[in-house]
Parts: sequence; structure tokens; C-alpha cells
Amino acid sequence: MVLMRIFRYEVLPDEATVADRFGTGTAAFCTAGKRGRGRIESLIGYGLLRELLGEDFDPEQLRRDANGRPYPEGLPIDFSISHTEGLVVCALEKDVEEPRIGVDAEAERGRTTEEMEKIAARWFTEKERKQFLKNPTEDCFLKIWTAKEAMVKFSGAGLGQLRKTDTTAKPVCLPDGTKVCLLRKKRGNVRLTLCVRERK
Repeated sequence: MVLMRIFRYEVLPDEATVADRFGTGTAAFCTAGKRGRGRIESLIGYGLLRELLGEDFDPEQLRRDANGRPYPEGLPIDFSISHTEGLVVCALEKDVEEPRIGVDAEAERGRTTEEMEKIAARWFTEKERKQFLKNPTEDCFLKIWTAKEAMVKFSGAGLGQLRKTDTTAKPVCLPDGTKVCLLRKKRGNVRLTLCVRERK
């Protein structure tokens, strides 16, 4: 079962307001290495996780694996959090044999074609780069980028796998051959992609 919560904002709330709404039990864990807007958005993300899990949520169970991917020790679930200016999302998978999920959100911010081409040249596969160059818009760029990020988050292999992750293959597979399904949405100026295991 996949559950998702989205928190949209026009003005980012301050940290005290976020703590009042979501509680502060996860603050130390979820804000490690974060500052500014990212710190508050991260707090919101774990607050959304708290809402999705309800009584099952225990911040003391949160751990990070060798690649820094967070997980709740002892709970048969997987979750993924992403944030970008204006939106925070938390996706959760449970009630399946091997829960695994990845989500990414990116806001349009007027990226130049030159900026996007540089990123595509460095991180996209050849097929992805050709797809982007046929339609060099920011929306096309973010469709590919958020899919890559969601797939890497799903895999838990770390961002070093971005270059090896191809979103254009049919069926879509991780570098290790795991078949996945990509669900794409657009919320205002934000592109969202969810990656889940392909159902048989």
C-alpha cells in the first residue's frame, strides 16, 4: 500500500510553527547537516511521516544506512521524503513483502537551456540526453531528473548511481535489473515523480 502526504506553502513557516504542528521528536535526526530552508522543509517532511504512521511512529527507531538513506528500524515499511521550494512530500509503502519507495520533487525556477544542457551532459544517459534535446524545456528536463532521483532513492544506492540510471528503458529498470514503475504528476510549478516496484 502506497500512501503520500504533500505540504504546499507560499511562505515558509518558521521552525517554531512547524514544531507546534508536527512535534519535535525527530528534530535532531532529520535536521542533521541541514540549515535554512532545507532544515525547516526536512522537519515538515518528517512531520508528514508522523501523520502517515500515526501511533506506529517512533522517532527512536529512525536510522541511516551506509549510504545515508533513512529507515525505521524494526518496522516493515519504507518511506521517502523530498522537498523543493513551495512543496514538501512524504511517500510511504507498507503492507507488502518488500516495501521500497522513492519520491522526488523539483520546482521550476527558470533554468536556462545552457544550465540544463550542462547537467544533462554530466548526469543523463545518452538516451535521456537525446530525449531532452528534442524538447529542451524545463518541464522535460524535470521529468527526467525527478525520475532519476526517485529511482536512485528507491535503490538506496546513493547519488553516484545517477549516471547509470536510465529512465527511458521499457520496462524501466534499475541498474541491477529490478523492474520499477514511475508515476509522474505536476502540482503547479512542481514536478513530482514516485518510484515503486513493478507489480506482477
